[in-house]
Amino acid sequence: GRVDADQVALLKTTWERDRRRADVERRTLELKQAEFDRGELAAADLVRARLAVTKVEHDLKLSRLKWERKASYVDPAEVAALELRQRELHLELGTAGRGVEEATTGSNADNDELAVEGIARRIAALRSRIESERAKNKAALERARKHHREALRDAYDLTPINFVEFVDPDSQEVVRRVAFGAAVLPGDGATSTWPPPEFEADTGGVFDAARGYGWDRDLTGSFVHRDGVEDPRHAGAALVRDRAAWRCALPDGRYRLRLGVGDDRDWHGPLIRVVENDAAAGRRERAVLTRAELKTWEVAEDEIEVAGGSATLVVGDDLDKAMRAPHDGVARPQPWLQWGHRVGWTSWPIAYFSNPDSFRIKALVRQDLVSLLIAAPPEAADDAGETPAGEQADADAPDAPDERASVAEELATVRVDAARVSVATSEVMIEMQAGARIAGQVHQIGTTPVRITRGASVWWWGDEKKGKDLIAREVLITPDPEKVSDLRLGESVRCTVTIEPGPDMCPLPAHLVKARRHRAFVQRAEDGALQEIEGFRVGRTFVVTDWRAAAAAAPTSEPPFPLVAPWRAGTDEQAQRPRFPGELVAGSSVEVGIPRYWGRIKELVDDGSEVENGELIITLYSPTLEGQREQIKEQKKKAQEEYLVAVENRRLETIDAQLEHDRKVIEEGRARSKLHALGEHDPIELAAARLAHQRSRREAEIERSNYEKYRGLEQVAPGQIETARIAAGKAMLRSDKAHVFRIAAERRDDWMEILSARQVWMESVDALSLREVSLRIIRKQEQVARLAAEMKLQRAMEGGRRERQFNRIKDIHAPVSGRLFYLTGWNDHARARTRITKDFPVWGGLPIAQILDMSALGMKAELPEKVYGRVEKGSLVTVGFDQFPGVRVSATVETVGDSFFVPADHSELDFGEQAVSMRRVFTIKAVFAPPPTLRDRLMPGGRGYVMLETD
Repeated sequence: GRVDADQVALLKTTWERDRRRADVERRTLELKQAEFDRGELAAADLVRARLAVTKVEHDLKLSRLKWERKASYVDPAEVAALELRQRELHLELGTAGRGVEEATTGSNADNDELAVEGIARRIAALRSRIESERAKNKAALERARKHHREALRDAYDLTPINFVEFVDPDSQEVVRRVAFGAAVLPGDGATSTWPPPEFEADTGGVFDAARGYGWDRDLTGSFVHRDGVEDPRHAGAALVRDRAAWRCALPDGRYRLRLGVGDDRDWHGPLIRVVENDAAAGRRERAVLTRAELKTWEVAEDEIEVAGGSATLVVGDDLDKAMRAPHDGVARPQPWLQWGHRVGWTSWPIAYFSNPDSFRIKALVRQDLVSLLIAAPPEAADDAGETPAGEQADADAPDAPDERASVAEELATVRVDAARVSVATSEVMIEMQAGARIAGQVHQIGTTPVRITRGASVWWWGDEKKGKDLIAREVLITPDPEKVSDLRLGESVRCTVTIEPGPDMCPLPAHLVKARRHRAFVQRAEDGALQEIEGFRVGRTFVVTDWRAAAAAAPTSEPPFPLVAPWRAGTDEQAQRPRFPGELVAGSSVEVGIPRYWGRIKELVDDGSEVENGELIITLYSPTLEGQREQIKEQKKKAQEEYLVAVENRRLETIDAQLEHDRKVIEEGRARSKLHALGEHDPIELAAARLAHQRSRREAEIERSNYEKYRGLEQVAPGQIETARIAAGKAMLRSDKAHVFRIAAERRDDWMEILSARQVWMESVDALSLREVSLRIIRKQEQVARLAAEMKLQRAMEGGRRERQFNRIKDIHAPVSGRLFYLTGWNDHARARTRITKDFPVWGGLPIAQILDMSALGMKAELPEKVYGRVEKGSLVTVGFDQFPGVRVSATVETVGDSFFVPADHSELDFGEQAVSMRRVFTIKAVFAPPPTLRDRLMPGGRGYVMLETD
């Protein structure tokens, strides 16, 4: 919309030129008028002079009009067209919304901001997309290389060896150092220095006597160089696949061999052996390094003897793929592993390798004798993965005698238990089938009762924690490390524990002691009276801990009076009341497990722990997912790269759509401006048409007047009249033509062109409307695609379907509060059912543990049908415990069975001679509150009994 000063000045100059020319023509007309008045000029010449003046005056008016219009008038249509063009240029140049001067003279920061608009924005988006695709393709190339390396690793065993050193064991001086690696040329661009200082370089050549070392064949193609490693000794490596021998010239003697192995990537099956010449065995190869997998760098050391002037290392072997023992031990393949067997599950063990130092003997000890055992201190048990022995001892043994002093007079059982603790031992003697004996120590004591099974374990039984015969505890025993190699996995042994009574204890033959349920008596030989005593029984011996109210002032190791075997008859009321064996049950129990899939236990709380509702108790891991961890990581990285590329593509599509929309807006504005311009009149053109019409009409009048004059003359040639008539006719025609042009200028609307322009404008409006709809759709599609891509990326970051589902069940929380006890499962390694512990495989539907409510316990017992009428819900009964014979608790019957059946263990019934009618029983459950002193010691599954109240 600015006025062009140069063009205005040019138009003004044109007007001044026309004004001077008009002045000249006027003076010329005055001179010719004077000549005409003097009769010196013809009338026709005067008329032509007047017409020239008229024409010049018209031109002067027109030039003045153009000058004044250009200096003061701005055409809106032209301004609109220029604005549209300016906007179009800004759009193409990426300077939309800024002026030309601002766009061309802005700072670098401003120019950076301009890059987000127009073609510059599209160029930036294209550049970003190209960079994203380049990064994606680069990552795909790296993945392809990695997959190729993994395929090579999985198909063949390779040994990466970095360097070898021979050290004098006496002086500790290095005799020779050799580094293995590929030769690095100056133009290779390597960033790691190789070979390291003070090392000789071996690039894979054959043995050279002058050099003093080399291989039995050319291995140059197997040597590599690694950039980006900190230790220069790791910058080179020899990747040996098949068997190869490396020889190094050395003086005879004994050396300390130091081998550096490893790579910046993992390899399977490295194997290095040293060749030794033994006088008795001859030439033999001894392994100095063997690994199932090597993931990083490490140094292996060994003592070697060099004879014959050289040391020979054998790297690898002739097997493509092999599983080798990492050290001496016991390998136990799965029973289903046979020749030709195809292993399908990569995460399921096909064999177990055990270190003999970690062997444990699992023994079953009756629960009434468990308190005589105590776990060895932690330093005596070298298995760091097990529960500390002190914690297990605290779980089963009562408090020390001094801590129970306050209740010593209240409960005899507490005093007896304190005496048990004082003589408890962790020393065990293990007797093998061949008769050899090995010393051992108690490593761990189980917390839950189990059944003593005589037959071989099978995986489908799992009833060792069911029934009323849960009278034992599992005890793990650690054999003497120096003799443990004499044991074999699965071997049955006999374990013997020797109890040393205290100085104030008196061991008696068990037949001299009469037990009346919860009390013990001996009979005096002098008067036959019964003397109550306190103590505990161990096998065929009764250990007296206190002579109650005896003549002796203090306990002694000998009886204070002569004893005889007591008579067995008696009328004690308690002895006449029948006892019905039962099993301790929790008030309520909730099983803990996983609903689906499988995994191995990574972390778990201790067995017998008190847990709160919602507490994390077990964490699982998936061997399958762990084996695919790198693959899953690559998939997540690939998903991120695809997400970034998709973002750039969507961004580019959005920019293209916006640019296309802006172009449609400009086209619509241009069509509208053209239509508007067609509807307006140009004042310059209209003024020129009017002046031309006036001039032509004046000329026509003059020619008409001349023709009339010639016709009125008598003496005129006919040709002159005809010439005047023709000139008048031409002038009239020019006047009519000028009149037509004037009318056309006044009515400038070209309806056909206007209709065409209107049609173009309507089409551009329709296109713009469609483009706006398309732009909204594209934006919605971009939002949907962005959300879908983000969801896909989120799902990819969470892992595949299997990983997501496993992550939902890997953390097991306690569903209720209570005491946690682990169940048993089949252990492939031990080939027996064992307690579920760390690294144990579990699967959906398998009960892992039970959480028991120990605030209220129950006794579940089988009663004969003849007493069915004496028991009902709410009846009072007395319950006792075999492990604690001095304790009886009042209980209330909670449930009474409504059916009769044959007892599961009728041989256990001890209420006298069994009649036929007594061989059918029913079940009851009596609930009671455990005594405070035994609250932490009564375990569900323990043996007990129920006694009915007398009528």
